[in-house]
Amino acid sequence: MTRSWAVLKRLLVGEPFASGRGSSLVLSKRYAIPLLAVNPISSIAYAPEQVFLVLGVAGTAAYALSPWTGLAVAAVMVAVIASYRYTVQAYPGGGGDYRVVTANFGPGAGRLAAAALVLDYILTVAVSTAAAVAALDALMPGLHPWREWLAAAAIALLAAFNLRGLRVSGRVAAAVTVAFVAGVAAIVLTGLARLAAGEDLTASAAPAPADEAEWTSAALFLLCARAFAAGSVAVTGVETFTTRVRFFRPPRGRNAAAAITTVGAATVALFIGTVVLAFLVRAQGPEARGYPLLAQLSDAVFGASPAVLWPVMLATAGV
Repeated sequence: MTRSWAVLKRLLVGEPFASGRGSSLVLSKRYAIPLLAVNPISSIAYAPEQVFLVLGVAGTAAYALSPWTGLAVAAVMVAVIASYRYTVQAYPGGGGDYRVVTANFGPGAGRLAAAALVLDYILTVAVSTAAAVAALDALMPGLHPWREWLAAAAIALLAAFNLRGLRVSGRVAAAVTVAFVAGVAAIVLTGLARLAAGEDLTASAAPAPADEAEWTSAALFLLCARAFAAGSVAVTGVETFTTRVRFFRPPRGRNAAAAITTVGAATVALFIGTVVLAFLVRAQGPEARGYPLLAQLSDAVFGASPAVLWPVMLATAGV
């Protein structure tokens, strides 16, 4: 039994190696950027959609505020990115929020920050897994009754990949991240170019014009605040760089800061582009519940072409 378990363990997580071996791993920026970008970039799969889900409750009156809500979220993203850019240069040894807070405010505050990070990681895995299952469901609706089991299997697969070490999981994560960024960028740039050329692009789930109830200014403000809070999940994942500074080549702080700037700029650009395109094609109508926003944009820009939809949704599920 012990031998069988050892064989199974080796197949799942690979050969054991000394704990100190991981600390000697050094990555170039060209490899580290797509590897560590997977956490912040993955928020593009669900953050813009949350803005429209909330504002869609009020119909056209609040829908027109979606670009401004998106810009407010983007401003927070820029502030967070700038903060972490400073952090990795001030603390090139790594350690993340726990080390920074402990050094400046004491161990009690550090433990509180660590607890908040653990909760953040758990929620990030949960939301990302739900987005992955939704992407697969968009491709194969027959999977819908099995979505909870698919989510559990995805978490188990994610854990197995990470247990095999950074080299194995890193290659997969980097490849999926590049594919996802390329797919979303193609949709956004092509869609905006076609709209600029005067073409009429409308999402299949665009809400039909209708008489709507009047919303007071206070109600619209609260709804926009709720949409802003929901869309602010886009800031998740940036803290990953602060705990991975040791993997960069010297000067570690400067290289990590450059990587944060690159990934942050790409994330902000994709977020704003997705929100603006979704607003212009009137995506996320009432009947679109359960159909991912990126799938709606792909359909609006490229039509129901599986040559585009399948790669984008598979990359979304992977990221």
